[in-house]
Amino acid sequence: MSINDENDYPLTQHRVGSMFSLFFSKGPIRNIDDVNQCDFKRFNQFFHSLLDNGIYVAPSQYETGFISLVHQIADLDNTIKIIAETLQRIY
Repeated sequence: MSINDENDYPLTQHRVGSMFSLFFSKGPIRNIDDVNQCDFKRFNQFFHSLLDNGIYVAPSQYETGFISLVHQIADLDNTIKIIAETLQRIY
């Protein structure tokens, strides 16, 4: 189960292995025109909220994030918690 399964936020995620992208749109995201229709204002709120909490993610929806072997389970659990709190606040 994911954060979005419980809340139905207008989000679309893409991932391959440890690479991921989060788009503030119901999707699907297939090309640059789709990305250009995303909610950039809300993504900016999301990005800065995570940054304020010590979580560094790609600064735009045009970029990709990465999970590393350096990240421990506790790091990932904390990140999920902060993401859930942030999404609840901005939606």
